[in-house]
Amino acid sequence: MKRNRRPRSLPRKTQPAPGGVPAPRVSAKVRWFAIGLSLLLAGTALAVSFWWMLGGNGIGPDSASPPALSERALTPIAAPQLVLPDSRYLNTASAAQYVGTARCSQCHADQHATFLASAHSRSMCRVDPASEPPDGVYDHAASGRRYRSKRNEDGLYHQEALLGPAGQELPLADERLAYLVGSGRFSRTYLVEDDGFFVESPLTWYASLNAWAMSPGYDHPHHQSFHRTITQDCLFCHAGQSEPLAGSDRLRIRETAISCERCHGPGSLHVAHWESPGNKPTGAEDLTIVHPGRLPRELSEAICQQCHLNGEAQVAVRGRSAADFRPGRLWQDFVIDFVDAPAKSAHTSGSEPGGMTVVGHVAQLHQSRCYLASDTLTCTTCHNPHEADASPSPATRLARNRQACLACHADGACGIAAAERIAANDNDCAACHMPQSPTDIPHIAFTHHRIGIHPPPRKRPARALTDPPAEAAAFTPLVPALPVDHLPEFERQRAAVLANLRYYEQHAIEPAASEYLHEAARLADDLLRRYEPDANLAAAQAELAAAAGQIAAARESAQRVLADHADPAARTAARRVLATTAMQTQRPSEAIPHLRELTRAHRDPRDWLLLGAAEERTGNPSGAIAAFERVLEIDPAQPETYDLLAPLYEAEGSRDRAAWCRQQAAQIRALTRR
Repeated sequence: MKRNRRPRSLPRKTQPAPGGVPAPRVSAKVRWFAIGLSLLLAGTALAVSFWWMLGGNGIGPDSASPPALSERALTPIAAPQLVLPDSRYLNTASAAQYVGTARCSQCHADQHATFLASAHSRSMCRVDPASEPPDGVYDHAASGRRYRSKRNEDGLYHQEALLGPAGQELPLADERLAYLVGSGRFSRTYLVEDDGFFVESPLTWYASLNAWAMSPGYDHPHHQSFHRTITQDCLFCHAGQSEPLAGSDRLRIRETAISCERCHGPGSLHVAHWESPGNKPTGAEDLTIVHPGRLPRELSEAICQQCHLNGEAQVAVRGRSAADFRPGRLWQDFVIDFVDAPAKSAHTSGSEPGGMTVVGHVAQLHQSRCYLASDTLTCTTCHNPHEADASPSPATRLARNRQACLACHADGACGIAAAERIAANDNDCAACHMPQSPTDIPHIAFTHHRIGIHPPPRKRPARALTDPPAEAAAFTPLVPALPVDHLPEFERQRAAVLANLRYYEQHAIEPAASEYLHEAARLADDLLRRYEPDANLAAAQAELAAAAGQIAAARESAQRVLADHADPAARTAARRVLATTAMQTQRPSEAIPHLRELTRAHRDPRDWLLLGAAEERTGNPSGAIAAFERVLEIDPAQPETYDLLAPLYEAEGSRDRAAWCRQQAAQIRALTRR
């Protein structure tokens, strides 16, 4: 669904008045201050980096900057090639193709019926207004915004408005919802489609509340509104099959919900085998398709690890991606998930490793003494993927799970008397040893997967959003969640560099975040002395050099990425380095080609803001106007961008549009006290 929108209520352009005199331009100092402030208010690490790169308000590299990368004294060698081990299953090879659930169901109707009753089959779907929760209004005090979920004649819409103290509203967005994410058992989150980009709505329906509230990650004063782009990495655990278009964040959804092939692998060889004349069942194992129940534990768990492991940072192995993973392989041969070292080692001291996370089941299971002492305990000990959510009955499920526990533990070994257990929870082992626990997502509690002795939940005192944190988070090393000793040393250290850098980018405003930037620089410095970088490491080299103030080195590394590598993520990072360093060194004409590529491939208001600034500085006011208008289409609550547009409109004679911009900026400032 392509949307060609302008900022809400923007008057149409008018011709310059006869004899009209263009209004004087705002001073360069004021304009750069406005641009820097807009970037800063975007609330991300890169926004802060762009701000000082542009020289705004005298800010430059400070104590958060990493040490400069050393000159390489030795001639680096090429990193060793990665080779996957042989697999007895034929469809683990990259040549096998996906055929889709509809094709699988033609021959496996019974298994498909049980799959349809599971939550996996409802992980994502098109929005059906008739099946969605009732319309409602939610006021978010922290950001001063009002949200509405409302059905119109052509679909379900989410609306956003700034909310004044007397109840007055300034409309910001009115977005038609395209996709529902989530089975509805815990929550229902929605996606908007804008010119092929998928954007998350700030409003989510929570089953535990039976009401609307802020989406995960949005419950704070400066959230991302309708400009959080959902990429293929975000959708990997909800969509059955998706792919980026032309190296951009635009997506094509091939299959909405998690499908048969996510657990069994691509089915093209299986279909071809059984469609070939003369092939009949013989009782021998069919190696054209993976049977998860016949895999060894570490390979069986890898299927679940795709979506139930995510830690603090996730890095794709060199030359591979999550989409390349096939059931029957090790997950860490494709993607390495990093967790903080104290959480991983908590089981050795018996300490509580922290709160439950929605996708932390695997890591917490691996912290369990029951798991460590067993060769067979695994995800499917308790979970049957072909079992409906509501069956078996609660009594049958309780008996089955108790039997799994009693395979190793004697009933009389429990320190609580049987009568007391029966009265409390029908003698359910999991109720005490795997309790329902709050998660990192508000209003959602999951079963804690660290099997053990859990202390009673502690009631924490309420804290206002404006209160400072009780204590600053300390730096804790990031370590792989799964064993990676079989990977080459280069691969392990490369992943650590990227994990620390990405963690910093996501947490730049936190007190200890700069330590992760320093750790990334330290590891990269050691690695680059010995090995030639791949695309992602070369892009990281450029980012680290730019952060350290090594502009020439940063540009050299970034240009090498564009010349030598096709990896989309690396090229994006390189273009951002080249664009921002060009602006910093007063060469806006050099920044423009990179910014145009970035705005083509990504829906990021910061890229459009920089493009508008570069166009204006090179004497192209129409290009600047178009770029600033696109900023406001994506993020209409930035008064600084209206400030930039107003004199440009006046200069072309569009006084009504200039007046409207000033009015919008004044209203936003009045409602947000900015």
